Amino acid sequence: MYSAVFSNVLSNVLTLSTGPAISQSEALSIRFTVILTIAVICLFSWMLIFYAVSASRFKKMDRLKASIKKSAEDATKDPSLKAADILPPVEDLLGKANISALNELFEVLDEDTENTLKRLLKQLDSTAFISQGLDEKFNDEYLVDLMRIAGSLGIISLANKMTALVKKNRNNIDIVFEALMALAYMNSSKAFIEICMDKKYIKYISFRNLQEIIIAYTGNREALYKRLLSAPDDYVVRICIKRIGSEEITSLVPKTLPFLDNKNYNLIIETLRTISILKYKPAAAKIQKLLKHSHWEVRNAVVKAVASIDLDSYIDSLIEALQDNEWFVRYNAGLALSKAADFKKVRDKVQATNDKFAIEMLDYMSVMNNIRGVK
Repeated sequence: MYSAVFSNVLSNVLTLSTGPAISQSEALSIRFTVILTIAVICLFSWMLIFYAVSASRFKKMDRLKASIKKSAEDATKDPSLKAADILPPVEDLLGKANISALNELFEVLDEDTENTLKRLLKQLDSTAFISQGLDEKFNDEYLVDLMRIAGSLGIISLANKMTALVKKNRNNIDIVFEALMALAYMNSSKAFIEICMDKKYIKYISFRNLQEIIIAYTGNREALYKRLLSAPDDYVVRICIKRIGSEEITSLVPKTLPFLDNKNYNLIIETLRTISILKYKPAAAKIQKLLKHSHWEVRNAVVKAVASIDLDSYIDSLIEALQDNEWFVRYNAGLALSKAADFKKVRDKVQATNDKFAIEMLDYMSVMNNIRGVK
C-alpha cells in the first residue's frame, strides 16, 4: 500500500511544473522535501508494524514459557502426570518458533522443576526430533538451539552427531562452542577429549569460553585434566592446570611441574599459582630458580608460591626477591617477609644488603601489616 502511494506521489513530484513563479532550484527543493517526508513516513510506519509484531511474538513466548513452567511444576508435585497430557507436541516445543523460549526457561528454573521438565521432554521422544533436526540444513541459530537442548537433556546418543557437526563447521565458533558444551553436559568423554585434543577445532574459541566449557564437564574431572594436560593447545592446558588448583586435585600436581620449564610464561605462572594454592612442598626447590626468570610476572608468582609453601624456610630467596627491579615483586616479597616468625633477624639480613629500596619496602610492609593487616 505504502509503495503504491509513494510511487504515485513521486511521479507527481518528479513532473512538477517549473512555472514562471518557481525557479528550478526551488522546484528541486520541493521535490526533495516531499520525497524525504514520504520516506520518513514509510520508515516510521514499518517500524510501528515491526514493533507490533515483535511485541505480539514476545507476549506469545511469555505465555508459552509460563504454561511450560506450570506444567513442570505440576509434574514435580505429581510425578504421575504424563508429558503428552500437559505439554504441547514435541514439534511445537522444539520447532523454530518456540525452541528459544525453552532454552530461556532452562536458565531460570529451579533444580527440581528443571529436572522434571527434562524428564517430560524425554517422554515426548525429543531425542528423535532433535536427531532429525541436526541432520537438516537449518540456519545456524536454530541448529545452536537444538544443540543446546540436546546438551541440557544429556542425550549422549547424539554425541557422534555433535562431533560430526564440529568437524564440518570447525570455523564456526558458535557451533563448535555449543557442540562442546553439549558434549560436556552429556559426559561424553571420548568425543569431548577428541575435539579438545585437536587444535584445529578449538583455535578460534577464546580462553574464557574454553574455561566455561571445561568447567561444565559433568564426568570425572581428574581423569579429564590428566588427559588434557597433553593437549596441543596452550589454552586447554592452562585451564586444566588452573582447575587442578581450584579443585584441589593434589594428585595431579606432579604432572604440572614440567610446565615450569615451558616457553609460554603464562603456563609457568598458572603452574606456580596451583603450587601456591595447594602448598606443594616438593616443588619449592625447583621454583626458586625461577626468581631469575626474564618475566617479572613469573618472579612475582614465585614469591607468592614460596611464601605460601613455607615462608620461614625460604627467607634468603625472598630477600633476593626483595631486591628485584620490579616494584610488584619487591612489594610481595616485603609482604611475605613482614610476616616472618623472626622479623628482627630478617630485618638485619635485609639491612646487610645495603639496598635502601629493599629496606624501605620491608619497613613499609611491616608497618602496613601491623596497622592494617595487609593480606
